[in-house]
Amino acid sequence: LDTRFSNNLDYNSNTHQGGLSFNYKKEKTSLTLGSKVAFANLEQFNRINSSTFERDFVNFIPSINYTYSFTKQKTLRLNYNGSTQQPTVNQLQPVLSNNNPLFLIVGNPALGISFTNRFNVDYYSYKVLTSRRLNLYGDYAHTINPIVSNVNTDEAGKSISSFVNLENRKASSFYFGSYYGGKFEKSKVNWSLNLRANGNISYNLINNQLNQSDNYRISPSISLSKFEEKYSFAIDLRPGYQVNKASLQALQNSNGNIFNSYGEFSYTLPNKVRLEIDYEYEFQEKTAAFNQNFDRLLINSSLSKTFLKANNLKFALSGNDLFNQNVGFRRTAFGNTISQSSFTNIRRYFLFSIVWDFSKFGSLKASN
Repeated sequence: LDTRFSNNLDYNSNTHQGGLSFNYKKEKTSLTLGSKVAFANLEQFNRINSSTFERDFVNFIPSINYTYSFTKQKTLRLNYNGSTQQPTVNQLQPVLSNNNPLFLIVGNPALGISFTNRFNVDYYSYKVLTSRRLNLYGDYAHTINPIVSNVNTDEAGKSISSFVNLENRKASSFYFGSYYGGKFEKSKVNWSLNLRANGNISYNLINNQLNQSDNYRISPSISLSKFEEKYSFAIDLRPGYQVNKASLQALQNSNGNIFNSYGEFSYTLPNKVRLEIDYEYEFQEKTAAFNQNFDRLLINSSLSKTFLKANNLKFALSGNDLFNQNVGFRRTAFGNTISQSSFTNIRRYFLFSIVWDFSKFGSLKASN
């Protein structure tokens, strides 16, 4: 046996957990305080070389939840949760694999735990008479002593990856959203204004150099909709801007404008004939990393007619991707790598279908 890549291991994990919580509730206020403590023991015995690897961890999990109800239709919620993340067995003492001799993972027995603080806020208000709704929500988290990868590549192209704790950096993430909407009284059209923003800062090491990755996106939107038996429609417009950059590849960012739109329309013609159309449009601007714009318009349509007294028999002719633009596309950013991929999807086709909707098949005689 090759002792570097042959393993015979016994692995045991024991966890003991206890917690305490306090709850206070009076009229409009509700408060819950609590915490859990978990003691974990990891033990690994290597039967090939008769060596033992053992680590102990203490995981602390505090939480605070506060709710204030101004009225039945207006509420404010504030939450805090803390959590630890202990290293995995592969990060501490990995089982070496020779599937890829140019990329090996080496464990770090001295790896410590990380701790994440997460804060959440949610405000909700609804006015019954005017059907106006306001919702504000957000989340922020940062991780102390985060566990990050450290990849060292030599001149021959062989990479060795390990994991370390960053003591002087905090990985963080956030999201924010808002919704304000209601209904135009005379036209009965629903409307809404939205704003969404999210982002994260993460770290990794490449040849012992610190790399910081920044990923952000902000996207306001406006929506209109109306749903009736005769006709219905809905449309959503979402312009935005995104940032994807890495400090070790400062000139190869993927910052640019984005735009998405969705919509649908249906109308009932005479003689139980119904026309339905929906679309989806996506645009991403060219960036420093990619020198071409991407845009795609998908339009689907169908024409159907129902028969029988209960309208449970339907003949339909539908067309998918009428403009034949359904190309798979994805841009991603991770670490110091920004990638773009295209792939094949099912594109334009037409389909004729017959649908019979029934709730009973045959009849049952009543028993005496």
